[in-house]
Order: sequence, then C-alpha cells, then structure tokens
Amino acid sequence: MQAKGIFFNIPGYGHVNPTLPMIKELVDRGAEVHYCCTEEFRPMIERTGAKFIPLPAEVVYATNEAFNLLKIFADLLEHTYDVMPQLEQLMKTEGYDYILADMYTPWGRMLSDRLNLPLMTFFPSFALHPKLKEPKDSPVQILKDWRTSLPSGWRLFRGYKKLQKAYGTPKVSVLAFLNGEINNPCLTFTAPEFQPQKEVFPANYLFTGPNINTSVRLPDDTFPMERLEGKNVIYISLGSVVVKRSFIRTCIDAFKNTNYLVVLNISKQYEKASFPETENIILCNFAPQLEILPKAALFITHGGMNSTHEGIYFEVPLLVVPQGGDQFLVAQTVEQHGLGKRLNEKGLTAKKLLRLTEQILKDKKTKKNVQKMSQALKQSGGYKKAADEVQTFVQKNIKKQPKITV
Repeated sequence: MQAKGIFFNIPGYGHVNPTLPMIKELVDRGAEVHYCCTEEFRPMIERTGAKFIPLPAEVVYATNEAFNLLKIFADLLEHTYDVMPQLEQLMKTEGYDYILADMYTPWGRMLSDRLNLPLMTFFPSFALHPKLKEPKDSPVQILKDWRTSLPSGWRLFRGYKKLQKAYGTPKVSVLAFLNGEINNPCLTFTAPEFQPQKEVFPANYLFTGPNINTSVRLPDDTFPMERLEGKNVIYISLGSVVVKRSFIRTCIDAFKNTNYLVVLNISKQYEKASFPETENIILCNFAPQLEILPKAALFITHGGMNSTHEGIYFEVPLLVVPQGGDQFLVAQTVEQHGLGKRLNEKGLTAKKLLRLTEQILKDKKTKKNVQKMSQALKQSGGYKKAADEVQTFVQKNIKKQPKITV
C-alpha cells in the first residue's frame, strides 16, 4: 500500500511557485501527494496533478500596505489557532502518513507534533539558523515600522501562548520556533554555493538548487512576446506583494525614449491606464517571467528568492531593490558574489537608475560571475533532486512505502 502525504503552504507566490516542479515530479513518479493552500493557488496546484486541499479559511499573507514581518507572523499564528481543529480532522479522515510543510506554516509543523507524523520542512528562501548573521537592514526595518511592529509583537507572543495552551504544542519558545535549529530533514531550494554561511548548517539541511520548470507555470497567451525579439530587453518586477507607485514612475522616467525595450510588471494592484503610455515600455499586471528572462539583458528585482534564482539561472545580471524580509540578505549575497548591485529605493532617481543600468550592462565581470553561479544552481539538481530527497525521506520513515521507480 502506497503512503499518502500532504504539503502545507502559505498563500504567497514566492512560497508556492518553487514547490510546484517538485510536486509535479513526485506525482509523475506515482507518489500520492495532496497540497493544502488557499483557493487563489488552486489552478497552479492542480496543474501539477496533485489533489488540491483548500485551507478551511482564507489567510492574507501580506499586502502592499502591510509588509511587516512581525505582523505576518502574528497573522499566521492567529490563523493557525482557527484552522487547527478542521485540519486535524482532515488528517485523520484522509489518513496521511507524512507531512511536507513550508517553514512558515505553523499548522503543518504543529500537526506533525500532535499526530506524531514524519515531517520534512522546506525553506523557500535561504535556510535559517540561530547562528546565521543577517544584514543590519532586517532588524532596522522592524524598528522603523515600530507603530506596526510593537502591537504585532504583542499579538505574536500572545497568539503563541494561546496555541501552546490549546494544543500543547509547539513546546519551544516562539523565537526558537520561528528561527530555530530544526532536527527533521530540511530542504532548501538553493545551491550550497549561494547559501550564506553554509558552514553553520548540519547534515539534515539539504540544498537541492532552484526548482525551475516552465511547463508547470500557467500559460499566458496575452503577453506580446513577439515584441521582445531582437531587442535589448530590461525586465523589471518587484513581485506581487510590495510595489510602490513612485517606483513604477521612476522606472518609466528612467527608460522612456531609450533604446531599451522594458517589460515593467506593475502587479495586480494598479491599472495600466493610471501611468503614462510609452512606446518602448510594456506595462503588465502579470508577466510570464520564465519566458521573458531568457531574452533579458538585465533584471531589476525586489530580491525575492524565487525571482533572484530565476534571473541567475538564465544568466541575467541583477539590480536588487529590496523591500523587506529576507530580501536584504538576498541583495547582500548578490553583491558579495558579484552578480549585480543592490539599490536603495529611498533617493533613487530616474537618472541614477539609468546610469547604474548602463554600468552593469557593460560590466563583463558581472556577466561572467552570473554565468558561473548559474552553473552552480543547475548542477545542484533542481526539482528532480528535490523529489529524490522527498522519496528518500518517505522510504526511511514510512514502512509501507514501496520504492517508486522513475
């Protein structure tokens, strides 16, 4: 009898997208894996062949107006308290044998403890560890936003105590739970060469490289890909969470009337008609990123791990404009490896943006460094290696799991 697993994730594109090629590979090999997330991600998940399981209630991971890590963690813990009874009943009804869970799904990790089920944890960005030194920007961002951080910090600790009282788990402190050393297998979708301070991580932290598979993404037939042919393409996207109107206007002012063909993803939060129309700039609410990047000469990004990996994978130099969270660590790592430059959005002018763009496009050393790191990412194994690690984990922990041949 084959083992049955469930993957728990939070509703964020930077968390869901990296997992989909691995999930598809597991399903193609014959594994039975269900995937629990919000309705927004149903089409993407069902495209992999996995069975979609809706979270019992919607949870807002982050918005353009509220990107504060303490607030996000507090929201997730309060959501965990609400959904635990339904999810625990689901686990018992379906008879799952193991759990795969994003690092930031408290309900997934708690269900593993309560039901004594094997757990594999996934880091969508860099792996975390108490000894990992983060750039000073990370705590500074929380202090700058103290009007949100103080009440959110109180909600975080209060919500955590409420969970412990109601469910008897987690048994560790809230700080250890959010950023502590993990003893179960941890899979990180980056190469060991790109992981900061790789030496602090024990052997249960596995680095399998980014999961990139164009066929898994939902197709977009509306984007005018033909306009990119033979052009010097610059691709700009700050992801789907935090995109400021002022930054979009700076980009338009920087590149209008230049010889560059610019694809500018303004996210779903803005109407294209609210910005001036420019002949050489394609404004879009969604961009088929994996199709654009192979044609791009430069990627201006927020430094989300998913986007950063994809830029490097396709050998595109980066200008990183971090907005919050782990993006500061990503930007720092990009600079340390000579893969591009970090930009501070505050004080960024159109003139400066254009000047830095032209500098990096002429920099042969940066291009060479990107090509070298691209090879490291590709040689780490990607979604096939990730699927191998999941199968090894299942075979070691579930006796009734037969060996699946590829």
